[in-house]
Amino acid sequence: IGDRPFCLLMGRQDGMGNEAQAKALYGLLETPQTRLFLYDAPHRLPVSYVEDAVGFLVAGI
Repeated sequence: IGDRPFCLLMGRQDGMGNEAQAKALYGLLETPQTRLFLYDAPHRLPVSYVEDAVGFLVAGI
C-alpha cells in the first residue's frame, strides 16, 4: 500500500481472525500513517469504533 493511510479495526474475540493475525498484518503494513485499533469485542465492533475511525480519517485530511 506504499505510503497510503491504512486503518485496521479488529475485535479481540473475532471469529474471522485473531489478535495475533491482526498484529502480524499491522507489522507488515506499519508506517507512520497506519493504525491498529483493537477492541474487546467479537466481529461486531462496539460503537466506540466510530470515533476512532472518524479521527483516523480526519487526521489524514
